[in-house]
Amino acid sequence: MVLTGCNGANDIIRYAQQIGVETVATDYYRESPTKDAADYRYDISTTDVDALYDIAVKHKVDGITTGTSEASMYSILKLSEQLGVPFYATSQQLEVINNKHKFKRLMMSHGVPVTPEISVSNINDDELLDRVEYPVVVKPVDSAGRKGISLCGNAAELRYGWNAALKYSRSRSVIVEKCVKGLPEVFFIYTIADGVYSLSCAFDKHLHYENGGLIGLPTANIYPSRRIGMFLRTVHPHLVSAFTAIGIKNGAISVQCFTDEETFYVYEAGYRLGGEQSYIFTKHLSGISAMEMMVNYALTGSMSDRKDILELDNPQFPVPCAQLNIPVKPGMIAVLDGIDDVRKMPGVLNITECHKEGDMINADGTLGRLCLRMHLVADTHRDLKTLIGDVN
Repeated sequence: MVLTGCNGANDIIRYAQQIGVETVATDYYRESPTKDAADYRYDISTTDVDALYDIAVKHKVDGITTGTSEASMYSILKLSEQLGVPFYATSQQLEVINNKHKFKRLMMSHGVPVTPEISVSNINDDELLDRVEYPVVVKPVDSAGRKGISLCGNAAELRYGWNAALKYSRSRSVIVEKCVKGLPEVFFIYTIADGVYSLSCAFDKHLHYENGGLIGLPTANIYPSRRIGMFLRTVHPHLVSAFTAIGIKNGAISVQCFTDEETFYVYEAGYRLGGEQSYIFTKHLSGISAMEMMVNYALTGSMSDRKDILELDNPQFPVPCAQLNIPVKPGMIAVLDGIDDVRKMPGVLNITECHKEGDMINADGTLGRLCLRMHLVADTHRDLKTLIGDVN
């Protein structure tokens, strides 16, 4: 059963069918090419655990997973316990990783540098808010996909951003951090099997800022990051120590950082498949796919029947790659054309369609503004730049 989770769900369904597994896909969207690709489909919310349980029993489900949905993981946790099927995470691990306050405390306790946090004990205390060193970033402590994030340059904006963040927080909690605009963002993605931690890939994120704003939309992720060596020397051992301390033994973790080129400042992590679908590159270059391994775990309780599988990992990709995002302006998508032409281009490994004609795009800074995600590979950086230009 796949609690769809948009990006990556198609890949999961396709892989499961390739290995001879029947698939059941569900979420509350009535129109869904992802669900149409499954053997069975239901228009049931991924949070309706009772209904999902009945569907799982009906189809004698052996495993449950999701694409990139953080919220769906809590449903999977409950369902896996009720049905007796494998799930790689525990409730304690999800609570720590998905809560930005608790995650940062875990990092600091193991010597991992984090982004500076601003203490705001009373959002209605005018004197306290006037003493804050602006600009600051306000976030829900337990939300993903850039939902509820605001950049605040004064007390009034902080108060507004605080209330906006609360709407997206399951625990009704908010975190305020110092704004570090201008520092490069780097993502490091681990695959974990039987307690062995392997850095599978790393990328440098490039952002598009609109109207002089300070919160940008990601336009391209360039692999491999040129900062891998420094990360492995300075942060990697401490991260592994922190994740080991809460008992993480299987799955995939993406760690998000800023860097000033001397150290890294970790600000959050995701204990699930990432929306960037990095496994497309690792599968193409080294034959290893975290997505496939996590489907295997959901069905069998083991990431792979090969004990040496992670030895195939090599985050220092031999050729440059780009995950190219196509953001769109607010409004309705009237025409979406040219995708089939791009698919035929040499070096285009994948196109994930996040929206379709007729979709309404909101005027916000969330990842819902991204229309397409493309995975490109070339022999040299010059060739990659040319390919990106041809695609655009």
